[in-house]
This record gives sequence, structure tokens and C-alpha cells, in this order.
Amino acid sequence: MFPDFHLLGETIFVYPLILGAIYAWSFQLSKYLIQQSKMDLPYFNYYFIVTSLCMWAGAKALFLITLDHEISKKIISSSNFWLGGGLVFYGGAIGAVISTWIYTKVFKLKISKFTFLLPILALGHSAGRVACFMAGCCYGTACDLPWAIYLHGVSRHPVQLYESVCLLILGIILLRRYFRNKSVLAVYFIGYAFIRFILEFFRGDKIRGLYFDLLSTSQIISLIILACWGIYQLKCAMCSKSRH
Repeated sequence: MFPDFHLLGETIFVYPLILGAIYAWSFQLSKYLIQQSKMDLPYFNYYFIVTSLCMWAGAKALFLITLDHEISKKIISSSNFWLGGGLVFYGGAIGAVISTWIYTKVFKLKISKFTFLLPILALGHSAGRVACFMAGCCYGTACDLPWAIYLHGVSRHPVQLYESVCLLILGIILLRRYFRNKSVLAVYFIGYAFIRFILEFFRGDKIRGLYFDLLSTSQIISLIILACWGIYQLKCAMCSKSRH
């Protein structure tokens, strides 16, 4: 692991450094796609900042909700929590959805205009998992595979890198579909829900929340997403059948 390094006598932490780079890259790519698509999104710069803050707040909130009350009280008082990790992706996604929904209502925009953000989100998330790997958080279960990494006293699955590669592939697929004017919304949510549900079985950090000694918070949310998609597809099939 490589959680920090020293530069000019100062300690630089890799995790927030990578997250900062992701933020800057995501903003620039967003502006590029907006220009290429000739979209009119008023006050987009402010929207991006507010949505980023909502993602941060949502990610922190869901993390705290999944913890025991006494543990959460102790973590809240730590500066490391506010300046470092303790981020649950689905919580951040919920924050972003709420912020975007409010933005569309205020400026009377269609939510479909914002699908260009999904490839950026997947690619940025992929880089974020590399940051997790460097910091040693979100670590995997014990294993003896040739590519196992030694972390916290045990050889483990590099589950952060598993997810990073999967998200990179998903992001490339979404980007190609976006430039070909194909739907990306369902592909992103179904794709990520499936990836997250499977990879959670290789996670070893129980602090993320574990229910029934089997499913994590993120797996439960993934199942809800997949179930909603299945119900929607069934409804569409029934409507199509009733027309014939």
C-alpha cells in the first residue's frame, strides 16, 4: 500500500489527492461533453459543485447509518473521518440524484439530459477504487491466490482493483453508447448493481454493514435496484402483450 508520501517536508495523503484529481477531471470532461452536445445547462458550474457536496454528504451519512451508534459517535469526533474515508458510494449516488432532481425542477429540464454524467461517474469511480487500494481501505477477504496482496496481516483479494477494472470496462461501454446516442441509464444502474452485488462477497471490511451474516448494505441496495428493473421489464412486457 502507498497511503502517503513526503514532498518538501510535507506529508501528502494519496487518497484525497486522487479524489481531488478525479473531481477536476470529471468537471473538465463534463464541460467538454456539454459543449460537444451543445446542451444548455444553466449555472452548470454551481450545479456541479452543489452536487459534489451532496454526494459527499450522502456518502458520509449512509456510512454512519450502517454503524453501531456508539461507533458512529466515536468516528464523528475524528478529523480523519471528515477529511478522509468513510464514504459509501450508494449514499453519494442518492445525494447526486436528489441534487439533480431539484436542479431539473428549478430550471424545468429533462432528467434525460444528465445521462452524459454516467460514463464520467463510472470512470471516476474506477479511479476512486485505486485510491481505496492505495489507502488500504475497502479491503478484501483472505485468500491464497497468486495475485493476493498482503494487507492488515493477511493475504487478501485485491477487491478494490477488481471493482476498478469492472468500472473501467463499464465506463468505456457507457461512453461508446453515449456517443452512439444509445441508452446508458439502465446499462449503468443494472451493470453497477450486478458488479457491486458480486464483489461484496469478496469484501472483508465488516464495518460497511452486514445483515443476516450474509448481505451488506450495498448488496441490499443492489438487489432493490435489480428488483425494480425486473418489475419494470415485466410491466413493459405485460403492456406490450395487452396491445396485441
